[in-house]
Parts: sequence; C-alpha cells; structure tokens
Amino acid sequence: MNSQDPFDRAFSYIEEARTTLPVLLDPTGSFYFGYPRPPAYGPYPLIVLIDKEGEIRQILTQYEPTTLRDAIEELRSE
Repeated sequence: MNSQDPFDRAFSYIEEARTTLPVLLDPTGSFYFGYPRPPAYGPYPLIVLIDKEGEIRQILTQYEPTTLRDAIEELRSE
C-alpha cells in the first residue's frame, strides 16, 4: 500500500489481512512526512512504533515479521 492508494483498496487489504492493529490512513501524507526519518531510509516500508503516550519508540525500515512482533510485544509489556 502507499499513500496514493484509494481508501477502498486499503480497506480491502485490511479486511483480507484480518489485522487487529490500528491502521492510519493518511491520504495527504501530512502525518507520514511529519515524522523524522533515519538517514538511509527508503519511503516504504516505514513502520513507526508509538507507545501508549504517543511517543515514537522505534522506526523500522525493513519488514521482518519476527523483529516487528518482538518490538510490539516489548511495547505491550510496558
């Protein structure tokens, strides 16, 4: 998915993936471009993990399921 995809495509993907994670739809890119990025970043994938207080805790620039799962579980345990 990218920020230019239509909402119906995003909702179809979310439904098919059966995700229980909150999903942010940002059609203007204002949220996406408002966050700092690591120096060697490519635009996708960019996974920003935010804690319960809304603070950025980790920015992942590669999709590695085990790493992502571990990082989420660490945040959930706090």
